[in-house]
Amino acid sequence: MSKAAEDAAWWAAFQSKLGVLGFIGVVLSLFFTGWAAWAAAIAAKAAQESIKVASDTAKRQLRAYVSVSGVARTKDPGALEGPGFAVLVDVENDGQTPAYDLYQWTMIEIREFPLKGPLKIHCSVNPSLGTLPPHRKTMSFPSFKRALTPLEEQAILSEGKAIYVYGEIAYKDGFDRNRLTQFRFRCMGQGYSLGLFKADGEGNSAT
Repeated sequence: MSKAAEDAAWWAAFQSKLGVLGFIGVVLSLFFTGWAAWAAAIAAKAAQESIKVASDTAKRQLRAYVSVSGVARTKDPGALEGPGFAVLVDVENDGQTPAYDLYQWTMIEIREFPLKGPLKIHCSVNPSLGTLPPHRKTMSFPSFKRALTPLEEQAILSEGKAIYVYGEIAYKDGFDRNRLTQFRFRCMGQGYSLGLFKADGEGNSAT
């Protein structure tokens, strides 16, 4: 083979190697570009999740929390005529912002203990709505407008029956989210003589 032919073959082989190296370089460039884009997407997603967590945490810390802080048998402050009794239901907003469009219903029933079936649900048409500022209370006085029979009193004292005070509190928090608090308290045994109620094991929840 002549010298010119050898040189041409060498240059051809050299250019082929350069082409392979260039292809590898392009592949590596695409790989690192893709990896950088993936890493940037992961970082952006992590940042968005961090912002969402911070926002949710702030909402939990600042929202209204309405609950029943106490229930006790008491005299009716209104015009309860004839036999029966009234119950004081103490409702409190423990949150940092007001509770808006607040609506509450409460009922009293004498039923077996433990309960073997659901309690009645109250339905109201066009109820009046209110606002409960943070760290403030509101009170209601539902009444039971008949005397208890001797058998009912005996069953309550022996914890075969209980006086149930239960209901719901619906409201909107400062972030315009609908919230619902369900409560159920019972009075029986020694608590009956003292007019004391304690939270039942079921029927209490909040959103």
